[in-house]
Amino acid sequence: MLMTAAKHINSMTGYARVEDSADGTKWSWEVKSVNNKGLDVRFRLPEPFYHLDIDLQKKVSAQLARGTVYCTLNLDEGDSVRSLKIKKDYMYQLLGLRDELKGMIVDAPITLDAVLMAKDLMLEETVDTDYGNLAKAIEKSLMATVKKLMEMRQKEGAQMKKVLSGFIEDVEKLIKDARKLSATKPKAIHDKLHTQIKDLLGDQPVDETRLTQEIAIMTSKADIREELDRLESHLAHCKDLLEKGGPVGRKLDFMSQELNREANTVCSKSQDVTLTNIGVAIKHAIEQFREQVQNIE
Repeated sequence: MLMTAAKHINSMTGYARVEDSADGTKWSWEVKSVNNKGLDVRFRLPEPFYHLDIDLQKKVSAQLARGTVYCTLNLDEGDSVRSLKIKKDYMYQLLGLRDELKGMIVDAPITLDAVLMAKDLMLEETVDTDYGNLAKAIEKSLMATVKKLMEMRQKEGAQMKKVLSGFIEDVEKLIKDARKLSATKPKAIHDKLHTQIKDLLGDQPVDETRLTQEIAIMTSKADIREELDRLESHLAHCKDLLEKGGPVGRKLDFMSQELNREANTVCSKSQDVTLTNIGVAIKHAIEQFREQVQNIE
């Protein structure tokens, strides 16, 4: 039984260029892509191929999931569509004028260079080109260019996957460091609050039952174990998405928002300087994670 290969993570940025030719006509395709929330394919085509715009958009869109993609066709028809001919009737008229002007100006032999330099002597003619067959060749080279673009996006995506995995490992380590602190243990939080309140009240009489209830409430509010659990759960999901591959950029962006929300709660609940510093470090790593995710397809 064959195992299904894991899909790749693709970047949304890339560039590719392909040159090609057929029937004396040369052209080049330039395809580049940049970040976008959705998929937007745009074409810049020379006049003979305007009608291909919609069909080519569909074909390119079928290969990509996200990004703004610019496809530019540069056409060089060379000598295949133009030819030069001499206007013989016009040339004969010029030679006739020469005979009329004899004796009025200094005469000189007519050279071939002089004839070719005569104004409006040359006629430029357009030769019919079979744009139908040419369009098929141009479309084929477009898809080859898109393939190169996708290979570049895949290569860059592989590097980004390593970077994102590194940020996940950083946050996981910070969570482990946080769990080691007494500030994350309910009993330690309870005892600390009890001592602080006793110091504030001094020798004043205290309703121990009421005090115990209030400290229990405060301890519950300061307990960040659930937030740490959710952070680990979100990180595990992010790792699954990276392994799954494909167009997971939007999902990773959503998960980075969820991670940031939990990190904010950790910082707001913290009653300890060291724990607060860890929370800030987690937020920083998550922000870097999210910045990179914006480039993922």
